[in-house]
Amino acid sequence: MELVDDEAAGGRTRLALDASSEGATCRPTDRSADLTLPVSALGAAYLGGSSLRDAVIGRGFDEHRAGALAEADALLRAIDEPWCSTFF
Repeated sequence: MELVDDEAAGGRTRLALDASSEGATCRPTDRSADLTLPVSALGAAYLGGSSLRDAVIGRGFDEHRAGALAEADALLRAIDEPWCSTFF
């Protein structure tokens, strides 16, 4: 995946995300991206409470391989909704 990030060198970061039932790894890569999206959308999906698909609607995305967004959305989906037990 390629993340559009104003804070990254060149404004973009390309990462290879490999996941299986044994765990996941994420590392920088030069490979072509299957999906390009804003880093803020990835952050929203990672924190939970919104799906990646919902997070990119207002921010935009480019799917370079059919089904890449659905695959990433399923990978980042949380079983439990986020919950904060304290006021802040």
